Formats: sequence, structure tokens, C-alpha cells
Amino acid sequence: MTTGESVMDIIERAARAMAISAGLNEVHWPDYTDRARAVLSAMREPTPKMIAATWGHKIDNLGGIESQNTRNERIWQAMIDQALKG
Repeated sequence: MTTGESVMDIIERAARAMAISAGLNEVHWPDYTDRARAVLSAMREPTPKMIAATWGHKIDNLGGIESQNTRNERIWQAMIDQALKG
């Protein structure tokens, strides 16, 4: 994110997208926050393909025992958990 860019949380971004996809003006986004939260909750557990898509990313695992799959899943869940907290 660049300096000066407005910050919009993931729930609001998803809710705005839902309002627009429903053919409404995005000012109706507050009506979609519960749905956006439900979608993010459903997305919390990554699929095997989603985990595999991260295999190309290098990680620093010096002396660690955590597998890349475990680390990627933990990172994904932490991001979604944070988004759900608001």
C-alpha cells in the first residue's frame, strides 16, 4: 500500500463488491457486512491447491521444523482471523 492511500478493511471491500455485484450502488455496502464476514469465515481453511500455490515462495526455515505447508496455512488463517476481528 502506498503512502496516502485510503485504508479500507477487507470486510468493507468485500461488502462493497457484493453490493455492486447485486446491482446496487456501493453506498449499500453496510447491508452486506454480515455476508462478507460469512464468506471470509468460509475461506479461512485453504484448499490444497491454495497451499500449493505458495510453494514457490521462499521461506527462512533455518533451524526450524515447521513445514512450508504448515507455515502457509498458519499465515493464511492468521490473515483471515485478523480480517474477521475487524
